[in-house]
Amino acid sequence: MTYIPAKLVYMNSKKNKKKTFFLTEVENSIGREKGNSLHLKHCLKVSKFHAVIENIQNSYYIRDTNSSNGIYLNGKTLETPFLNYLLFNGDKILVGSIDRTAVPDNKTFRSIVHILYKEGFLNSYQLGNEKGPYNQPTKTTPLNVARNRLWLNLKYRDGEPALRKFKCVSLPSRAVYASYEELKAVAAARNGSKLFKAQVLGQITILQTVNHGIIELHEAIEKKIGGKV
Repeated sequence: MTYIPAKLVYMNSKKNKKKTFFLTEVENSIGREKGNSLHLKHCLKVSKFHAVIENIQNSYYIRDTNSSNGIYLNGKTLETPFLNYLLFNGDKILVGSIDRTAVPDNKTFRSIVHILYKEGFLNSYQLGNEKGPYNQPTKTTPLNVARNRLWLNLKYRDGEPALRKFKCVSLPSRAVYASYEELKAVAAARNGSKLFKAQVLGQITILQTVNHGIIELHEAIEKKIGGKV
């Protein structure tokens, strides 16, 4: 019987490059220092000796070797260094810090973040506090509500973040409203008004409406309504 070792598909999301790495050793080390099985010399957020994937009776386990920025397995932090975690086919491993940012957790931001996720600008988002995402489902209570944050995991395309810029058209001192007709003009790459410019490729517009909450421009057009931009 021919033995085929497991493989790890390494992906540098910022450079949009993939490389297949076969786990041929009993202990396959990952790190920035020369001599690691998987040598990530240009990844500054990866420790010199970051992690090990070990083959134990043809089952594969990963452990954090006390790295500075940790390991994420399917989006969750491996909290205990030097403890083996069993790997399964299709698991996603991230070594080093994840590219993410946080916004306040409230009804407005939840709606906006969900639209950004649905439109493909985010890989995922999850609830946490000012230190980072929660590692287990956590209910919002009077004790944690002020500290809660929504952590956004950014998506990259061709080495660049899909979400590069976020601009508020309406300001506290100047609300900008768009009618149904103005929304159609903007969707057709025409200016809706002096303050509401044409939408370009790769851009989305989000509105606050009276009866339908916060929705994306094309949904507003389908409903034939306007709103606050």
